[in-house]
Amino acid sequence: MDITSSTSLQLPPDGIFNCTTITVAQGATLTFLNNSLNTPVYLLATGDVNINGTIDVSGQNGVGNISGLGGPGGFAGGYSGSMMAGQSAGGDGLGPGGGKANVTSGVYGSALIFSGYQSIYNNTNTYGNSLLIPLVGGSGGGGSDGTSGPGSGGGGGAVLIASNTKITVNGAVNSYGGGAAVVTAPSGSGGAIRLLAPIVTGSGNIATHGGSWVPFGNYTTSLAYGRIRIDCTDNQAYLTLHLITPATRGSRMVVFPTNAPALDVIAVGGQPITQGTNSAVIIELAIGASTNQTVLVQGRNFTNDVPISVVVTPQHGPSASFDAVILQSSGNPPSANVPVIIPTGSVCQIHVWTR
Repeated sequence: MDITSSTSLQLPPDGIFNCTTITVAQGATLTFLNNSLNTPVYLLATGDVNINGTIDVSGQNGVGNISGLGGPGGFAGGYSGSMMAGQSAGGDGLGPGGGKANVTSGVYGSALIFSGYQSIYNNTNTYGNSLLIPLVGGSGGGGSDGTSGPGSGGGGGAVLIASNTKITVNGAVNSYGGGAAVVTAPSGSGGAIRLLAPIVTGSGNIATHGGSWVPFGNYTTSLAYGRIRIDCTDNQAYLTLHLITPATRGSRMVVFPTNAPALDVIAVGGQPITQGTNSAVIIELAIGASTNQTVLVQGRNFTNDVPISVVVTPQHGPSASFDAVILQSSGNPPSANVPVIIPTGSVCQIHVWTR
C-alpha cells in the first residue's frame, strides 16, 4: 500500500488490508469508508510501515440537523429532532458510552465530570480496556430536541496497524470524536488506535481527542478521550512518539486473539438475525404490534456466566437498558431471552454489551 496523495479507501467486508509494506507520504491523508458491518480498520504488513502523512479514522461532525457517523468501528451521534410529526425529540448517542439527548457528549476511555456544575452534564459510562482487545471505537453525542435540532458528533473510529518488522510514525495517526453542528450541542468521543510491531518509533503524533463542546457558559471541553495502545518488544524506541492523549504500552504481540468472546443478537421478537453482524440490529414495530418483545442473545467463548445489557435506542426519545445474565448452563452455545420494551412510532437500534 503506497499512498502518495490524499486517498479514501473502501473498507473490505472484514476491514482487513493485508500488505507487504505500507507507506503514507508526507502531505497525504489516508481515510476509509465504513463497511456494512462497521468493522474497525486493520492495516497488516509483513514488512515496514512508514507513516509520514496522516492516517485518520475520526468520527464525522454534525452538519445542520444531521448527526455525524462514527469512524470505522465507532458509533454515530444521536438523531436530532425534525419537523416530522412526533419526531421533535432528540435521541441518545449510540455506543456503550453514548451521550444523552440534549445534555451529554459521548465517552470512551475517560469520563466527563464537571465539578461544581450540574451533574446532568456528566457521563461516566467508560468502557473497553487498556489492551484494546477487543478493538472498538468511540461513542456518539446525544441528539438535540427541536423541529430542526443541531446534529451531534460521531465517535472516533478504531484502527490497528501491525507490522512483522517496524512501524515508524513521523506524521500522525488520529481518531478524533466528531464535533456537533453548533458548539453547544454534544460531541462524540475519541476512538481507538493500536500499534503493534517489534519496533514502534518516530516523532509523530498519536491522538484520540473528543470533539469540542460548550455545555454551559464559555467553558469548552474535549476531554472525552479514546484509547491508545502500543505493543512492541523494544522498550525504548516508542518513547520518541508524541502521545497526545492517554496511552498504555505492553508487549502483547497478538493481532487477533483465538476464540475471542463474542455476543450476538440472534432474534428479535421471534425474527431471526444473521449471526456475526457487528453493527446494530434495526427494527420498527408493525402497526398494532405489542411493545413487549424479547431479544435472544447468544454468547460464545465465555468461561463464566455473562452479565449483559440490551440497549434499545429509538431515533427520537430516550434509550432504555434491560439487564440479564447469560448462564453457561443454558446451552451450547449459551443464550438468554431478554424481555424488552420497543417503543412504537420510531425506528430503533438494538445493541448488546457486557456489563
